[in-house]
Amino acid sequence: MAAPAADATYRYADQHGTIHFTDDAGSIPETYRDRTTTIESVPIAAPPSAPVTASSEAPTKKSWTSQWPALASPNVPLPSRYQLGVGLAGLALIAGALVAIRASGSRLVKLGLKLAITAIAVGSFYAMYLSDLNDRISAATRDDAHPTTTGAALVEGGRSVVEKTTETINRTMDATIGQARRAAGTVDQTNQRLEHTVHTIDGEP
Repeated sequence: MAAPAADATYRYADQHGTIHFTDDAGSIPETYRDRTTTIESVPIAAPPSAPVTASSEAPTKKSWTSQWPALASPNVPLPSRYQLGVGLAGLALIAGALVAIRASGSRLVKLGLKLAITAIAVGSFYAMYLSDLNDRISAATRDDAHPTTTGAALVEGGRSVVEKTTETINRTMDATIGQARRAAGTVDQTNQRLEHTVHTIDGEP
């Protein structure tokens, strides 16, 4: 047997002809060492690495705030509580006047209501933006007279409102459709009972 080699496997046959394999030369009985064959280990080539290809995944969609930071950063003016209240009250009065115009058959009344609508619109605009009532009332109520927000916050708020509205609509649709299905099932059961009753009556002598 040749000198022991590192990382080698030895093969020998005993007196019964049984083939043995071992990687420890010292474990081979001396009787069989002269008939031992050394099997050198063959290095296994590493499998070829997979070629690097471009990722097939779609690129991450960037938010509009990162694409157009100039639109997300500027401050957007918002109405104060006083301005919002005056605006809503003016719209309510104008809506009532329009309904009265359609319901009235008098030209004089219609003309007076149209003048009233004009006066309400002009007065509301003056009270909201031209007079100092906004600053006075906001100071008295400790509210911000000139609130602002950013474009990003405005869009996120609108998105949240849309998501909540969509969720509410879906829930309403599910509830309505479920109720309609239950009603249809009840009607089907009633029809089946009536048909069974009719068949029973027809079958009697």
